Amino acid sequence: LKNFFRIIKDKKFDNSKILYTSSGIIYGKNKKKIKISENKVNKIKKDEFTLNQKIYFDIKKKSEKFIINQKKKNKKIQISIARCFAFVGPEIPLESYFIVGNLLKSALLKREFSINKQKSLNTYRTFMHTKDLVTCLMSILSETNKKLKIINVGSKEVISIYNLVKKFSKKYKFKIIYKQDDKKHQIDFYVPSTKKLERILNFKKFTNLNSSINQTFKKLSEKKL
Repeated sequence: LKNFFRIIKDKKFDNSKILYTSSGIIYGKNKKKIKISENKVNKIKKDEFTLNQKIYFDIKKKSEKFIINQKKKNKKIQISIARCFAFVGPEIPLESYFIVGNLLKSALLKREFSINKQKSLNTYRTFMHTKDLVTCLMSILSETNKKLKIINVGSKEVISIYNLVKKFSKKYKFKIIYKQDDKKHQIDFYVPSTKKLERILNFKKFTNLNSSINQTFKKLSEKKL
């Protein structure tokens, strides 16, 4: 980022439009069933994150702070920050911490899938199709507002991980193994408020979750795993 902003100090880059893709991880764990708005940046507890999540959070937090400071120094450049949430599409890795990728692999291989039942019942996500993600990012980039914009990017269609796994299992015929533990699992509501995004896109209709899953599965099934 330092190198990037050093380069664009050249006058030929005046009035340039810049979009930084950040993450909803900036908001930390949301323990209430309330959609996260862009102004909800509270002090977070890092002990709620895994090591990789802590590293990722630090990168995004420091990057956003640096970009905001650069904008203050140079009023001519147009900068937007897109805080991206969760997605589904053929580009999603099938072997990683992405729940949808893991489910797609189980669906393709008809392989059993194990989840913690209680935790999955209390964990909520939204999944935007990656083609809609591209549409959103390009629409944000085409904005001509000189003020710095911070915008959530994600779907408004909320689903619990428990119901997501059931949806996949029922449609693609693979077995679910439910794990139990004695822990009390808190609500994890990683769901963005998309009101600002909808204003920019003029309430553009996005691909619904069922269609997103169907399209992704069809695309992946045409390839060899």
